[in-house]
Amino acid sequence: MRVPTLLAASLLASCAAVPSGPPSMSLLHSDVSGLVKVQAPRNRHQWEAPGSSALRGFSALQLTHVEVDFSGPDPGPLAAIDTARIESTLRTRVEARLREVGIRLAPGAAPGVVQMRMRLAGLRYGDPVRGGTGETLRRQIRLQTLGIEGIFRDSETGEVLAVVLTRPRGATSVAERWSEMEDVLDLFARNFAREVAAERNRVD
Repeated sequence: MRVPTLLAASLLASCAAVPSGPPSMSLLHSDVSGLVKVQAPRNRHQWEAPGSSALRGFSALQLTHVEVDFSGPDPGPLAAIDTARIESTLRTRVEARLREVGIRLAPGAAPGVVQMRMRLAGLRYGDPVRGGTGETLRRQIRLQTLGIEGIFRDSETGEVLAVVLTRPRGATSVAERWSEMEDVLDLFARNFAREVAAERNRVD
């Protein structure tokens, strides 16, 4: 009877949700030494320029760059292929979700435009994936330690206005098929867009 029990435990582990709370500070790459840490929802850390309220009431966002940063051992050429695909998909989903929540996307610098750079960090490769249906990934992508870093700058001066490090809510802990990864990226994009919209509309 141990085999079915172990199998059930394995399936439950693969379907478990990403832990609640903010991501590890080890995922932060931005220099926040000149910023002030402010109160934020429990799934994220947030820093802002002293006296700045630019994330509240901005007219548009310019998404300048989306970066994916895997942690752990480098699997070689596999990483470059997966990274490019994840970056492209995440950018498309983020732009669509920002528009859904009423945020206008600007093509370049202008008064009232805030530039946003996104970094998806903490993804890890797991065990090789065998069998399954649909487009199966070659290796599991583990999501338990992930976080999204967002860097916001004044589009005209380049001044850093805010940095956030957030953990998307509700994601499963492991993706084994590309369709699962797409669903996870869309969830990340929807959650992140809602957080940005909430900041823009926040009244102090």
